[in-house]
Amino acid sequence: MSKGKETRYINLLTKVDRVVVRSEIYKGVVVSFSVQYEALIKSRWRKIMRYDNSHNDSIGPHRHVYYPNGLDLRTIMHTKDSNEAFTEAQFSIKRYFQQYRESYIILLEKGGGAKK
Repeated sequence: MSKGKETRYINLLTKVDRVVVRSEIYKGVVVSFSVQYEALIKSRWRKIMRYDNSHNDSIGPHRHVYYPNGLDLRTIMHTKDSNEAFTEAQFSIKRYFQQYRESYIILLEKGGGAKK
């Protein structure tokens, strides 16, 4: 299969919140994507959450929740295809980013987050 058109951009939600989006689309179909929410906390950009289907594994579209202690939790997205997952990822981050940020800050103040 021919390689699709790859797009990358950063969408600023606020001065301290951004979404980094990458997608590869071939003939109108999302082949691969990554939608990552990052927040400027304590003078550094931190990964808070990422939706993607970009790994060489068979789990399909999924979400990573990143914890201040370096761990991340993956959950499968229950969408019909990558197009729907890509759209849902962008919607979810734009709608809930403030809650994601607040939760991350609480965990950071309490020492990290999830346990291994």
